[in-house]
Parts: sequence; structure tokens; C-alpha cells
Amino acid sequence: MTTPTIPTTMRAISLPAYGGPEVLVVAADHPVPKPKPNQVLVRVIAAAVNAADWHIMRGDPKAARLAFGLTRPSPGTVLGNDFAGTIVAVGEKVKDWSIGDSVWGAVTPGAYAEYVAVPETDIARVPKGWTYAEAATLSTAGITAVGAVRDNAQVKDGDHVLVNGASSGVGMFAVQIAKAFGAARVVGVCSGKNAAMVSGLGADSIIDYTQESCVAVPAQKPADWKPYDSVVDIIGNHPYAKYRPLLASKGKWVSVGGPGGGLLGHTSTALGNMLGSTFSSQKAVMCTGFTNQKDTLFLEKLANEGKIRTVIQKRYPLDQTPEAIKVLETGRIAGKIVIEVDKARVDEKPYPA
Repeated sequence: MTTPTIPTTMRAISLPAYGGPEVLVVAADHPVPKPKPNQVLVRVIAAAVNAADWHIMRGDPKAARLAFGLTRPSPGTVLGNDFAGTIVAVGEKVKDWSIGDSVWGAVTPGAYAEYVAVPETDIARVPKGWTYAEAATLSTAGITAVGAVRDNAQVKDGDHVLVNGASSGVGMFAVQIAKAFGAARVVGVCSGKNAAMVSGLGADSIIDYTQESCVAVPAQKPADWKPYDSVVDIIGNHPYAKYRPLLASKGKWVSVGGPGGGLLGHTSTALGNMLGSTFSSQKAVMCTGFTNQKDTLFLEKLANEGKIRTVIQKRYPLDQTPEAIKVLETGRIAGKIVIEVDKARVDEKPYPA
């Protein structure tokens, strides 16, 4: 294969200061990164928006600034985590990837750009039959869902599972992964307008939060009702104590997000729940997702086996990324938001089913 010509500069969404979407700069001449010996350089075709992006953008929580700069982001910081695209250069120590391979993955941060350098262990091949736009949505939401369902909730054959926030990016994957692990019944909590979407992803029943509370013990229980073996709580709008009457004696409440779509709720409250459950057979645990090779490859396997799929609700061109983040911050998005970095190619399927 002919070696691609790589420019010295690129379009990118840079973060010169902490704040709202208005601080983002659409740079036309950002330097193209050079891959280190164990990295590959990817020509980004699509990227996806995540809650982590606006946490980094706002420098909230303050602890996040330890990684990106205390008073302002480090010079040259480019926002964005999740991406999909094609490899255009490989570092001298890279053995498993070649120029031309179509991949998806995550970098912290740097995905809202035309090129991104990423460790070879943080990518996977675009699943068969998936577009670049679809593959871009997998990493952060998918890895978080894997951690919540497989590692924290430890869902197994026959379990009954409640997913609060089932139409969110993490939630839609959590529903499907719970079914993949053999859950007998998955109840999805979402609005009525998103019920068809969540049911289509495998949820066995829906609680429309606009009509009823997901923490109310049913006055008249259906014949197949039983306490939940686990609750995957992405929304964080009810305290752990409200879920306990709905949990089995050894049930688990997994806190994935906080109110308003944040990554975390009140840390002191979450830690208090965890500590309080130490002496109970019911457990409260916190879940956060971090890019790792094991889970990236696991998601690739699930996708290739047809056990998970994605839902894209909105798309924006790269220069409208600030608007995309504004929409995400409303907390009223079902599925994922995709940034079309190379609009002409986002719907290509590099590896047909």
C-alpha cells in the first residue's frame, strides 16, 4: 500500500481555557501529532461526544485538572476521547497494525481532530458491518457499560436487572451487555418517547419515568416480578436507600453517573453508600470506565457476534463541536452524538458483514 501523505497541520478543536463550549477554538492549523514508537497515527473519520469531554472542558471536578493543567489546560490540548478512522503511520515498535487498517478506540484527550496518535493497545478493528460513525461510539460508553455490568453488577444467567438511564450512551450498551451475559429480565428506565428504542435493544420491559418512579415497589406485582439482582444507575437521581427495597438480599446497586449526566454524583454520598453497605449483604459500588485493551477487544467481539449495536441520534461537523457539547450537557440525548470529521466517509463500512 502506498504510504499516505501526512500534512504538518490539521483542523482540531482546541481547549485554551476551562469553561463552557464557548471557550473551544476551531483551529485550522493545529500541529499533526507524531506517533511514538508504540503508537499509531490515525486519520480520524468520526468521533463521538461523551460526558468526559465536558468534564475536561470545564475542569470539573477540580481533580481532573491534575492531569490537564491546574489553572488552564496544557498548551495544545485538543478535546475529545472516542474516534474511528484509518491508520496512516505506525511507530517503529508497532507489530500488530498496518497502514490502511480501519480502527476505533479512545485517547485522553485529542479525538476532535483530523489526526490522532494513540497507543496500539488502545484500538480495535472496526467491527464487521459497522460504519466509522457507529464504531466511534463504542469506546467510552461501551467500556463503562462492560465495567458496570460484567465487573460490578456481575450479571449472570437468570438475573433480573434494572438499568436507570437505559436510553443514554452507557445505558443502551448496558441493556445489551446484560442480555449477552444471560439476564432473564432487563428493565429499562427511560422516557416514553425512547421506549421503542430501548425495547429494540433488548429490554424486556420499560418504566417510563415521566409516568412512574423506578424506585416505587409495585403495588400489584406482575407474575414474573422478583427483586432485582442488580441496578445499573446511570442517572443518579435517586439515593441508594430508595433502591434497597427493590434489591434481592444479595443485590448490587452500581452507581455509574451523577445527576444531570455527570460522571459522578456527590463523592461523599457515594463513598458513604459504599461504606454503609460493607456490613450488608446488599452492596453499593461505584463504576467508572477507563480505556484498556481487554475491554476494547471484548467489545469488538460482542459487536462482531451481533450482540451489541449502537444508536446515533445526532451528527455534527467538526466545526460545530461546541454546539454538540451544548446538546449533550442538556442530558436529553438518546443514544450517541457523532462528530463527522470526514463527512464523505463516515458511513463507509470498511469491513462488510
